[in-house]
Amino acid sequence: MPNVKISETVFDKIILNRKTKGYKKAVDISRLILLHYHPDLSKGKNDVLALMFDMNLLWEQFVLVSLKKNKGLKVKGQNSKNFWKPNGGKRRTIRPDIAVKFNGNEYVIDTKWKLVEKRPLIEDIRQMYAYHHYFDAKKVTLLYPGDSIYIAGKFVDIEQQNKTADLECGLMFTQFDHSVKHWQKQIANMVTEWIKA
Repeated sequence: MPNVKISETVFDKIILNRKTKGYKKAVDISRLILLHYHPDLSKGKNDVLALMFDMNLLWEQFVLVSLKKNKGLKVKGQNSKNFWKPNGGKRRTIRPDIAVKFNGNEYVIDTKWKLVEKRPLIEDIRQMYAYHHYFDAKKVTLLYPGDSIYIAGKFVDIEQQNKTADLECGLMFTQFDHSVKHWQKQIANMVTEWIKA
């Protein structure tokens, strides 16, 4: 096919019938992208579709695919186990985003699409504590987008409040670096180093 200069008239010539009406959304999205339409605060003559993504899910999938490219790691996503069963009710499961097996040990990574500095939400830390015990993980970490350095921490021993147990829970950060392939490699290397440390 020859190259075509895309304009509004190209889309005006498209006639959808009974057999092609299933392509309407794809044509509408193509129009928005190719004609560089974007939402405006004032009302315009064209309707704009909202393209919304669950960024937590997208981030989790991106990290999972990045780690699966590293052949030295055995990686699983959304590995669920039964967690709670009420009498006569439906079970609840516990499911970390990413579980990694390396040299017979289990490591849990929970991805979070939010910006934090040094203090994650207490709910996230409690979640990681449960993963530590329930999956018998050697280490757990929260993985955020950002450019901070790794922040290591330990869970406090329940028996003696002033001592820390050997249960490590850290905060890991990664930031886009000039290409997606390079970024995926960086994530895999960072996680491998964290596991081996």
